[in-house]
Amino acid sequence: MGVPLRISAIVALRASEAGASEPLDALSADIREFGDGEVLSIGPYGYAEKANSAARSATGELLLFINDAQPASPRWLARLIGAIERAGTGAVGPRLIDAAGTEETGRRLRPDRFGPTGFTVEPMRGLGSRTECDALAPACLLTPRALFLELGGFVESFGAEFAIVDYCFRMREHGQRVMVDAGATFERTATEADAFAGAEHRREHDAFAARWREAAVPRDNLWPERSANLIRRDEAFESGYLREFTFVPDTTVLVHGPAPAAPSEFRSALYHTQGSLRTIVWACDGVPPAGVETAADALTAAQRLTERRGDGYIAFVRGDSVLGPNWLGELMDALEYAPETIAATIVPAGEPLAAAMPCSADARCTLVAPRFAPQDLRLRNDLPLNDALGDWIARAVVAGRNVRRVRDAHSIAGPAESDGGFAALWGTPLESYRLPNPLRLAATLPSLPEPLASIVMLSWNAPHFTEVAVASIRAHTRMPYEIIVIDNGSEPETRKRLAQLQGVRIIYNAKNTGFAYGCNQGLAAARGTHVVLLNNDVVVTDGWLEALIDIQQRNPTVGMSAPYSNHVGGIQQIAEVPYTDIAGLPAFAANRSGELRGHSLRVNRAVGFCLCISRRVIEEIGGLDPRYGLGGFEDDDFCLRVRAAGYEIALCADSFVHHFGEASFKANQLDASALFFRNKAFFERRWGTVVNPLAPDPKDAYDARAIIRRGFDRANDFVPLPEPVGVSADWVGPA
Repeated sequence: MGVPLRISAIVALRASEAGASEPLDALSADIREFGDGEVLSIGPYGYAEKANSAARSATGELLLFINDAQPASPRWLARLIGAIERAGTGAVGPRLIDAAGTEETGRRLRPDRFGPTGFTVEPMRGLGSRTECDALAPACLLTPRALFLELGGFVESFGAEFAIVDYCFRMREHGQRVMVDAGATFERTATEADAFAGAEHRREHDAFAARWREAAVPRDNLWPERSANLIRRDEAFESGYLREFTFVPDTTVLVHGPAPAAPSEFRSALYHTQGSLRTIVWACDGVPPAGVETAADALTAAQRLTERRGDGYIAFVRGDSVLGPNWLGELMDALEYAPETIAATIVPAGEPLAAAMPCSADARCTLVAPRFAPQDLRLRNDLPLNDALGDWIARAVVAGRNVRRVRDAHSIAGPAESDGGFAALWGTPLESYRLPNPLRLAATLPSLPEPLASIVMLSWNAPHFTEVAVASIRAHTRMPYEIIVIDNGSEPETRKRLAQLQGVRIIYNAKNTGFAYGCNQGLAAARGTHVVLLNNDVVVTDGWLEALIDIQQRNPTVGMSAPYSNHVGGIQQIAEVPYTDIAGLPAFAANRSGELRGHSLRVNRAVGFCLCISRRVIEEIGGLDPRYGLGGFEDDDFCLRVRAAGYEIALCADSFVHHFGEASFKANQLDASALFFRNKAFFERRWGTVVNPLAPDPKDAYDARAIIRRGFDRANDFVPLPEPVGVSADWVGPA
């Protein structure tokens, strides 16, 4: 540590108002032991205004805000200052313990679909020694005074709780990190219940919601936290959390550009860093180190490496960069902070952190996670590597991903290099490309073609259900659509009744080709921008299709969406619907969609009774696997391939479809149990997993995440569609 920094502690203690001076005396002693400083005491009421006034008159380089808490560990101040001196850190707080022994190590955002903001700020517990978070509790916060004043201090209409969370949010928009150092411990001297009381708190909550509901709503229900070589990923559902511990992914390093000025030091830094190196690909001038893979062209190598999704990292490093002792660890810390972060990049020496959050990164010293890029997002062929990677990342950001910047005091990225290709595409040089706020991206999304939905249904006898489904589609679907029915070898009476359906495109099969193959025939015949695979034993409701397509239009990383229903199992099922017959369905569905407009969950599995699939997903992964025969597990298989290819699956709370359930199986007297166990065995062999049919929730029946982490392998995972066959009608609705 260099020259001691002067500390100005701004303390609000209820005990101090009663005349007790012990906490202030102890705090003053700690500050004097560390170096020069001052303690400024303020009352707890009107906190933000008093804290701002004290900050303006303070003389320290660092501001230490303490509110109803006191130190409980030695050398706590040295720990906090050591953390704040890390590059890119704007605020740091300690580990907190209350009277009951409950600990808190920072706060993070969680979705809350019923709340006014769409998110809640929850405590984090039991993480590593230094943890990045979304916000801090009001008990203790250390921040540079210059940054505090630059951001305008605390919002004075807020009390301590909301003022500090709001400050942390603004700081993160400013490109700074919020950290907790668990080596410093504080004890609370007042409970949160004291702060959360009465109409004043409700007023502040409403104002906070109005300020942040657009900017801070989490895009996903998955959160990772990295500690050493382990990542903990929590996935939230209404029924609870699904937790996974996994090792930090391996990294492939692509070295490109000029030869290193000091080859031995460069090679040593490449290998001696935190993280697991899988491969080094040398596409750089100069003599490659022994044992590395070589590539003649850096762009071709980058295209090959980024093509495979899955749970690995790719590091792009220019040969003339100087790498610090933990360059890869610093980048991993930033990349694993949030699930939507696709890239982390080291800020070159002397380049300031941008006031707006970064929206791209070049190939000088950048770590990327291809698993967050949809499979159809690829590096361009007509740009040099630096601009091609910048364009790839920028397009991912426009699709909803984030970029984080790291200033490592020991690492220096090589000089910027561009032939102007990025600027020609995006209207500004790569190094200065920014969006005002990448959390508000709707206005920047490219214009999309007018959606047309191809609704594909299979028929195998039981014609009444098909007639009811078609009638409900015509009554409750407003956007353009077409209906394609694949009749899978039905009896003549069924075929006769299908022929009487007006404006329905029909494919007649002489025998039952199986559920997956029949669906693939519909996919091959479909003309829409989206294809909906819909069981024929359903009744749709107002807005069902619009909601399924809207989530994909607003979130380009979502490649497939599905509704909720009364009869599907798992988290998609509304177990106890209030209606007792179809007559009560419209009112229930209308109330539900009105209350939950725009709400969704990201999942790894959706039940195949109704799947809305983007055309680009079908082009990348193909159709359903016909080896599952008459049906069962083909929807699980398809979902795994969708997710492995980098696309998200969304369950839309504002879309509801009534499902009678297993109509074709019952009408044709199939042994569903025998079919289940046959396909279960094939699914287990296909993916190398074990299915537990007794799991209370289907999402827990097998380890989908382990399969998704492998990535999409086109040679083994792509399912080609059959050649299109003739259909009996040519019509586009709505009627």
